[in-house]
Amino acid sequence: VGEANRVGEPRHIQPGDILMIPPLPDLTAEVSHAEGDVRLIREDGQEVALNDGMTIAPGETVETGAQAFVSLKLPHGENVVLPSRSSVTLKQQNRQNSTLYIERGEVEARVPSQRDQGEVLSIDTPSGIVGVRGTHFRVTGSDDGTRVTTLEGSVNLSRNSSSRDIH
Repeated sequence: VGEANRVGEPRHIQPGDILMIPPLPDLTAEVSHAEGDVRLIREDGQEVALNDGMTIAPGETVETGAQAFVSLKLPHGENVVLPSRSSVTLKQQNRQNSTLYIERGEVEARVPSQRDQGEVLSIDTPSGIVGVRGTHFRVTGSDDGTRVTTLEGSVNLSRNSSSRDIH
């Protein structure tokens, strides 16, 4: 707030002063580890090699080549691994949830139990939506369908307007 209002000394702010509150920045995913041919495709189509410590913003896509993988840390404590030949877009990051879209391949995620019931990791695929909290699972998406393997906890898979729990 101080930088947005050019406030040099916060103690000089007086009652009645009007301050501009800047919008919160988009939350980003951070690369914990990348190995092999891992690329970041920015919204403008520019491709760059993805390395440890880099960030991924909403709208950007991560692609893994043959014999490659990348581990990501999402802002709500989720750990996500994309194995070889996967393509995943970070669709949304906000204070309540993260949404990933699997274009091809699979995602393995470990999602801690959240304090706020609204905090959820959603993974969209061409044929369904997976929403999780407090779970370790794997999602494989393709044009033929969505396969969910639950390694610990439970996962909710929604298809159209119906949903069912998969254990």
